[in-house]
Amino acid sequence: MHKLSKQIGKSGLILALSLSLNLGLNLSFGWFAPKVEAAEKLVVNYRIFSHSIPVRELRHLADTGEASRSIQFYLRLANRNPEELQQILTDPVAVNGTDLYQILESPLANIALDEVSQVIHSPNNLSNRESLKAALVGAALPDGQIRLIDVLEKYPTTEVHLNGERLVDFVQQINSFLNIFR
Repeated sequence: MHKLSKQIGKSGLILALSLSLNLGLNLSFGWFAPKVEAAEKLVVNYRIFSHSIPVRELRHLADTGEASRSIQFYLRLANRNPEELQQILTDPVAVNGTDLYQILESPLANIALDEVSQVIHSPNNLSNRESLKAALVGAALPDGQIRLIDVLEKYPTTEVHLNGERLVDFVQQINSFLNIFR
């Protein structure tokens, strides 16, 4: 974990572990479900609210800065602008994919991935750790960088579920933990 934090920094570690979606080297998960090249939908659940956002619309925003009508609607509700979401989707974290895979196989990383899986998970809530590993490593391998949009696209199920309430709690816990080191 220490080696990873040196390579990608605190914010990168948060991104890598918290939005460790879709992990492409998911060998153990691959035989449980049909092969999926990319997640098609991000399903955001927050209390009684649930909404699906096509990953292709997020990719379009990431590439062009242009938000679809549905994304614009939710950005207005959250009092955010498209540029903020574009930055979150595209900010790169430099990491060696092979090293990342080895680090993600450690017991400490498994604990972290299990925690993250309470925030980001597959539709059936099965094989979450493996799915996250596959998405993270799959996002890192082509160019040595992890971007959230790439992680979403590498998630090995057609839907990626995001638990908004757990995300808020998780971000608060991470920030509290990082404040110890500041």
